This record gives sequence, C-alpha cells and structure tokens, in this order.
Amino acid sequence: MTALKRRAADPVLSRMFNPFVFDKMVTIEGINRPANNPPLRSYDPAIQQDLAYYVHQLRGSNFILQSRLALLKEKAKNTIEFLKKEYHLK
Repeated sequence: MTALKRRAADPVLSRMFNPFVFDKMVTIEGINRPANNPPLRSYDPAIQQDLAYYVHQLRGSNFILQSRLALLKEKAKNTIEFLKKEYHLK
C-alpha cells in the first residue's frame, strides 16, 4: 500500500521539481545533494499543498507500519522463546 502511495505522488513531484536536476544528483557513488540550490520547477502553492498532502499520507503509513512491525517482532521473540522452552532448544 505504501508503494502505491509513493507512486501516486509522482505527478505532483514532476510538476514541482526539475527532473534534470534529479538526473544530475544520481551518480555511481549514490545520490548527492544538488549544487547551488537550483530553483524549483514550480512555486505554485496548490502544488506545494498537494505534495504536503502526499508527504503527510506517507508519514502516517510509515508510522503505522513501524508500529505493526514492532508488534510482530515482539510476537516473534515470544514465539521463539516459547519454542526454545517447550522443546528444550538452545
């Protein structure tokens, strides 16, 4: 679900950011910050608000996923401990 939400933001990202700047940022060594603080493609407040909405949605989804993963990790630890005790495993 989060991947779909991430992809849904692409049209807004492409309207706000210059893709040629993104292309220069990616090198064999990784992703680097752009030099000289390049201008945005658009300073339209409506586009900025649309992007803020998608960022909010992604942050919320990530928070929920982290919470669920923490619960699953705790359940896994408890299950492992139970199995070790029940079957006398090391």
